[in-house]
Amino acid sequence: MPYLQLFGLLALAFGAALIIAVWRPGTETQVRIALFAALGFGALFAPMAMLALAMFDSFEVLNPIPLAWSILRVPVPYLITAAAFETVIVLYWFTDAPIRSLIPVPFLPGLISSFLYLYLVTVGMRMLGLLYLTHRDEFGWFNRLR
Repeated sequence: MPYLQLFGLLALAFGAALIIAVWRPGTETQVRIALFAALGFGALFAPMAMLALAMFDSFEVLNPIPLAWSILRVPVPYLITAAAFETVIVLYWFTDAPIRSLIPVPFLPGLISSFLYLYLVTVGMRMLGLLYLTHRDEFGWFNRLR
């Protein structure tokens, strides 16, 4: 089930960008602008969707409207956290190639970069968890249960 939830999250966040990249509607400039906008949407929504999925463990939380309302309840802290989360992920992309070129042992670079990626994603999820912890009253996700 977690893999299906991850696939649904990726489809919600980056499905539009994938469709634009494959279908390529319009001129080259229009495609670039649309692709950039779709990737920006995905980068904005993916961290909140990951947080909601981790908290509720259900496909129902992948509805973009409640996710947007959750983002709008704490916009500045969320944008800072999302930017830090995306920076952590991009950091992996820039460190993977140097690790592979510095260590010539066949399996070791892949192992090291995989552990680095796992650590960096864990750090990103920790940041999202701290965002929820510090703003749980504003989110109001579990207020009905209290």
